[in-house]
Amino acid sequence: MSSIFNLNQRVKHSKYGLGKVVNFSEENNRVTVKFDKEFEGKIERTFVSNFLEVVEEEIKKPTPVNDSNSKAKQEIKIGDVVIHNEYGEGIVTERKGFFRLVVKFKKNSQSIVVLTNTLTKIENNIIDDDELVDTQISSAFKVVPSNYSEQTSYSTSAKRVLTFLRKKYPDKGIATIKSYKENDGEVGVFIVPNKGIIVFKLFDIELTAEMLLNPMFNAIYSNQYETFKNYYYNNFLQAKSLCKYDDKQKILKYPIRFIFLFQNVDILKLANENKGKIICNNPNFLFKNFSSSISNNEIFSSFECYDNSFAQINEKDYGAIIERIVPENATLIDIVQSKNVIIPKTIDKPSFVPITGKEREFSALCLDDSQIRAINETKPGHYLTLANPGTGKSVLLISKAYRLQSINKNNNILITCYNKNLAEHHTIFAEVSGMKTPRLHISTFHRFIIELIKKADPKFLAQLDVDDDKNFDLIVDRFEELLNLNKIETKLNAIFIDEIQLFEPKWIDLCYRLLDKTQATNSFFEMYGDINQDVKSQKSKGKASWQNTKYVPSLKGRVRKLEKNYRNTELIANYLKHMIDEFNEFLKSKGLIVDSENSCLSSDTSKKGSIKTKILLSANDDFSKVSKLVEELHKKAKAEYSEIAVIYPAKKFGQYYTPIWRIEKDFLEHDIPFSFIHGDAVSGNEKRQKLYECDGVIMSTVDSCLGLDFKYVILCGIHYWDFRYDEKLKKSVKLTPLSILLDESAKHYINEIGKKIYSACSRAREGLFIIDDLDKNSPIKEFIRPKGGKEYFDENK
Repeated sequence: MSSIFNLNQRVKHSKYGLGKVVNFSEENNRVTVKFDKEFEGKIERTFVSNFLEVVEEEIKKPTPVNDSNSKAKQEIKIGDVVIHNEYGEGIVTERKGFFRLVVKFKKNSQSIVVLTNTLTKIENNIIDDDELVDTQISSAFKVVPSNYSEQTSYSTSAKRVLTFLRKKYPDKGIATIKSYKENDGEVGVFIVPNKGIIVFKLFDIELTAEMLLNPMFNAIYSNQYETFKNYYYNNFLQAKSLCKYDDKQKILKYPIRFIFLFQNVDILKLANENKGKIICNNPNFLFKNFSSSISNNEIFSSFECYDNSFAQINEKDYGAIIERIVPENATLIDIVQSKNVIIPKTIDKPSFVPITGKEREFSALCLDDSQIRAINETKPGHYLTLANPGTGKSVLLISKAYRLQSINKNNNILITCYNKNLAEHHTIFAEVSGMKTPRLHISTFHRFIIELIKKADPKFLAQLDVDDDKNFDLIVDRFEELLNLNKIETKLNAIFIDEIQLFEPKWIDLCYRLLDKTQATNSFFEMYGDINQDVKSQKSKGKASWQNTKYVPSLKGRVRKLEKNYRNTELIANYLKHMIDEFNEFLKSKGLIVDSENSCLSSDTSKKGSIKTKILLSANDDFSKVSKLVEELHKKAKAEYSEIAVIYPAKKFGQYYTPIWRIEKDFLEHDIPFSFIHGDAVSGNEKRQKLYECDGVIMSTVDSCLGLDFKYVILCGIHYWDFRYDEKLKKSVKLTPLSILLDESAKHYINEIGKKIYSACSRAREGLFIIDDLDKNSPIKEFIRPKGGKEYFDENK
């Protein structure tokens, strides 16, 4: 194998055969090949270089040996791709005794019973090489948000500065500014790729010549400047992607400058006799009215540059830089597990600072105009936001909490949810953003009320195992009693509930009662959820949990909907749209009530992708495709193991159906690292780990990954859903189309399962893979193959 190619060089691809190189790029490791033979209407294709083998001479295809005995010895299983001399290529769907197999052939889409020894197994890659396409980043100058002039939350001064920057620097860089004052000024950041980072504070105060001549002016604002600079400079040093490391020390790898902008006076216009008397000669204090211009020398002088090898700011770091200054205008998209990063490189006369151990490696993206508008226009009162997965519910929730806390440091704010992994996710994001304070409480509802009971009635909790789910109702009841007796002491100015569809009506009421409503202008109660992810079956008689509360006032006119998808690629979003649409129609046909009024089923997304959803047929005792997929994603797509999640349906499995054991065994045999993020022991070997302390592939149940997302998702073990527990018979029975038609409990069971499938699949950002090990006649089979969405998934690759 080789990664260095020349034009017209002969190469070989495992699928497309021989061809010659017509273009290549060493920078992004891409090679374009013109093949000798056309395949599926294309003769030229572009690949990552390690998919190609350099050949010195023509390689002739060996003639297949027609050895029936050797074919019979091959181990051919359900889900294997095979070739037949007469019928061509197909996939094994069923075994008929020892010597015969049922194969669905591509040629005529018919299933035919054939002898095993007439088939040859084909080892195909699950992911086509030309599906692995890099996402490109736009380099045009941007202001975040671009519609800042229309947003009432920005001051005239802030708008004037952003307009000045946009007009003066139309072709490069990015700028944003906070939509509220920080003490007595507004803070923003301007990134110029070939120059550096400029962090500024804008003062909209009237300054007279007498004030500028007063020594106190220089003393007061010089002290403020040092505090301002140290605070934000330290923020940058906590972001690993923005630093370089050498042994036990670090430096900021990009030039930086901190500026105070006093915009209501222009020193150049002062009387000549006053100019020489001004004591404040700090080059980082600019006195300008932005109706006049600021020269490049003024803006770009006095940069602090620590790395002499600096050439240009990497555009992938734009989001991380903005997140350090205006965290509510950006969202973290990935946090790498804490580890030491050492770059052994000699840097001339660097200004090193010690490594603290608090540095985190992360990536971030700027929010768009509509998201920032929603954050900046947060209103007091009670509201419900409904949306599909991936529409940024949690992003809005977190950013609103950050903004309310930044505006008023005394605000007590609660972010609560059902899932402890989601609570950990929100907590680590807040910690990395520097927004986690004692007044920002992030917790599951379960843990939050336990902490409050500890203060009011510690003896009650001493009698219970608080981690046993069986005691949760007792804990909730006791909390309500203490609340009624006015023994719960808490004053929350804002409460944000994530994944509200998982909350019981009683829990929502208890949260609402914890809200301090004495100041109507500083009282916020917001709920976020997705009715299509009601995986806990909280709906009763067609009503969602928030529709059955007693204390929360009417939500009429207070329901917002989010429809733009920021998480999934276009291919995945459209697959999910067709899946849930058709599933809801199925529920209606069985007489179940579907709350279509509150459903948000848009597939609107601007995120392009290249990998279709893959549905891989497999026997229910074969999990080899899971490890094969992980290896392909790791080696060919260059995915970190931690970017891959293996999701399965339940915490506990039947006596004879134990997929986690099989996957764990297969991963160990292939040296694939993995970590569990659910706490229910299955094999007895694993231990639940915190999400951002995991090493390797993420192993999770559907319930444990709600609210989270991963670059690649593999959904497997779904044969478990072929069975349901029958309360009347007191045993597990097979789910059949007839039972769904006649049995109410079966109807509600399939309702829950469909929502679980939808929810699990929606966790995938760039690639979704479903291992279909369902029974032949399972009614679940059609849910994962929506008829209207055939162009968005590949079956049996």
